[in-house]
Amino acid sequence: MSYKLGFLKLRFTVEEGSKKEKFIKNIIEAENNIKRFLAKLFIGKRQKHNVIINNQQFYFYDTIFSQGYTGVVKDMESDCYNLSKIDFKEDDIVIDIGANIGMVSVYLAKKYPFLKIYSFEPFKASYDSFIENIKINNVPKGVIYPFNKAVTKDGRNIAMKTDDVLNSVSSTIDFKNDKLDGGNIVKSVTLDHIIETVLAENKQNNIKLLKMDCELSEYEILKNTKAENLKKIVYLSAEFHEKKNFGNPEELENYVKKYIPNVKVVKCKLD
Repeated sequence: MSYKLGFLKLRFTVEEGSKKEKFIKNIIEAENNIKRFLAKLFIGKRQKHNVIINNQQFYFYDTIFSQGYTGVVKDMESDCYNLSKIDFKEDDIVIDIGANIGMVSVYLAKKYPFLKIYSFEPFKASYDSFIENIKINNVPKGVIYPFNKAVTKDGRNIAMKTDDVLNSVSSTIDFKNDKLDGGNIVKSVTLDHIIETVLAENKQNNIKLLKMDCELSEYEILKNTKAENLKKIVYLSAEFHEKKNFGNPEELENYVKKYIPNVKVVKCKLD
């Protein structure tokens, strides 16, 4: 196994399960604890990262010491959303639920500047970075339409908080009410409202791509969206999350395939 160690990111390769691997992991965890402490001292501060995705240069701000962006880079490099398989055309519409700091939206906007991308990110810190990332990557105006909102089944207010200051992608959501300890109250909108509003505004008949990475919210969103609106989605690219006594990714995938012709799902365990 290969590990990056220290602020200089020195790389070490050790045998999996060995004492050396355990030692390296302990050092990495100690370093991360130091970073967590520093991140809390500099809460609200952002860090600019130089990123290469498919041989294209990007810059992305994220909360200080966040490592969440590295996972998204790997996902994009491996084409986990099947973006390379989609034949985008002029004025095609993309909906990005769980936009985070905007990496997927910005990537699509730079590669296909003729798209209209409607992006939803509930966390204010990530949303603020997203807005900055649109600017520093010189995304043309009128391509990305960002919203600081969550997406739910009924448009209610929800409580949300980040799980780890070193991973801006992670989150905890109170699905039942707005009393999550330490959480922030976030406004939301339904997918039905998004689809119907966006299609009417653009005088279009379908959504070319719905991209979702919303940490378990996919269950309530998709199962409570009208079948007639799901049928208007040409491609769904999503992460479906598995959590004990919460939801089954295979069942949800089979459900959406009844309505959406092209479905690419990456399954992730949260337990």
